[in-house]
Amino acid sequence: MFIAKDGTTISQSGPLISCSDGTSYNLYGSMLSGPGGVVDTNVSNISEVIGIVLGLHGGKRF
Repeated sequence: MFIAKDGTTISQSGPLISCSDGTSYNLYGSMLSGPGGVVDTNVSNISEVIGIVLGLHGGKRF
């Protein structure tokens, strides 16, 4: 589980990333889809997906 700078809690279960703001993202092969459609088409692994989603929420809170 991660906390983004905007206060959103982000958790991962398999290829699904869920956010406490109600949004979710799915990794299908190398394509990341989200609430607005395709977010990225060249994702190499789930760690990269988490980084992308954290970036969409302002980055990781340390």
